[in-house]
Amino acid sequence: MERVEGEISRLRQAVLDTPVVLPDNKTDRVSWPIGVPPANKPANRFDLLRWDYFTMKHIYLKSDFNNIEELSGADLLDIQVGNMMQCGSEHTLGTTTSH
Repeated sequence: MERVEGEISRLRQAVLDTPVVLPDNKTDRVSWPIGVPPANKPANRFDLLRWDYFTMKHIYLKSDFNNIEELSGADLLDIQVGNMMQCGSEHTLGTTTSH
């Protein structure tokens, strides 16, 4: 078992030590685990992705100036269509009961 763990450790280090030539002929190091790109580090607070928190009727923290708003426009339509699609898929999957 120790031999296998030692071999895995040696191979892992060999992969990490292998330089990678990028398309623009710059050399970079391989990230670990392989295939997972390194995390994006935002340059400042304006580069952060904004998350929308919502219920079926309200959206929270939509802007820097409002804590809560009623859903309207495209946001309301998006929730309604998503809800209709979910109800439709439950019906086709036979998970709804008919009276």
